[in-house]
Amino acid sequence: MKNVIIYSIALLLITCSFSAQAATNGRDPLNFMIKCNLKKSRQFAKQERKPLLLYIHSSKCISSRTFARQVLSKPEFAQWAKANFICMEANVTTKKGKEIAKKYGVLKVPTIVLLSFDTD
Repeated sequence: MKNVIIYSIALLLITCSFSAQAATNGRDPLNFMIKCNLKKSRQFAKQERKPLLLYIHSSKCISSRTFARQVLSKPEFAQWAKANFICMEANVTTKKGKEIAKKYGVLKVPTIVLLSFDTD
């Protein structure tokens, strides 16, 4: 009986790890975003004449990870966002990420900031 329980638990853990990996296709859900480079993002926004979408998050925050998994990792969202915005992500656990969050008055994460392509 113990062996059956142990095998059942092992099978459950393996299944959960595969389904979690499948939810993001084994990739970073933020792979379509520019990584924490505000100057480069603004430059692209001006060239493309598209608004800038800043996703400010923390890699240590459960809400940020849940939002990334449930919204940002969806191909429909990524396609829509790339078509309509220049997308950038800033992780507040990094120095640059903290500076960007402070610049835009972000107090809680996850936060999305939308900026016009012609604003500083």
